[in-house]
Amino acid sequence: SIHVQHGLHICLPRFAIVLQYYSLLYIFLAALIIETVVYVGTDIQPVLISPEAVRKSLNETLAGIPGMSQDERDHWISELRFHDDLQKFALFSPVAALLAFIVSLYHVLRIMLEHNSNELEWFPTRRQDWVLQIMCLPAVYGTMSLRCVLRCWALSTGCGWTPEMATDGWTWPEFAAQNMDEYGANFALANFAEMYTLLCFSQLIVDLLKEAISSPELR
Repeated sequence: SIHVQHGLHICLPRFAIVLQYYSLLYIFLAALIIETVVYVGTDIQPVLISPEAVRKSLNETLAGIPGMSQDERDHWISELRFHDDLQKFALFSPVAALLAFIVSLYHVLRIMLEHNSNELEWFPTRRQDWVLQIMCLPAVYGTMSLRCVLRCWALSTGCGWTPEMATDGWTWPEFAAQNMDEYGANFALANFAEMYTLLCFSQLIVDLLKEAISSPELR
């Protein structure tokens, strides 16, 4: 609220930008992107090598799961097979997500720097808030999509599975189901952000139309 912003600018003027909702959102998204890239580089390295390395890694993982028959192994290998060209193309997903993040952040900061429409620095007006919500969508959707690709990589390589999981009573179908649930949750969050952005866009358009209709030039 406006009162919270007044208190924030009085008590913590240097941290006003950091404590805005859009800044906290971008910090969270940056943490997700960094965590994803680090996880891929340290735990899912086969995807960075070749499609053959991915298939070999999955084979070795399934072979080491107690109680899994050859038929079950062949079934999962067939189910989780990545098309070679698709896998190579998917390697660009971190670059695409990072690019969407940077471009989106640039436009958000530019709007707040060049169009400060009230006395509180970094605090958006109602219209600016709608515009910011629209500008944030590519970063949110790109990051959540990258997290979906991560779930696919974890399954297709088998690198997300550890021997300790079998000791704790996990089965491979349960592990696969968990990854697919996380995949669905990431996309559901991205779709919710898209729907909310459409709501903000419609509110912005309606507000602009009301202003235009009430303009003396149209009377």
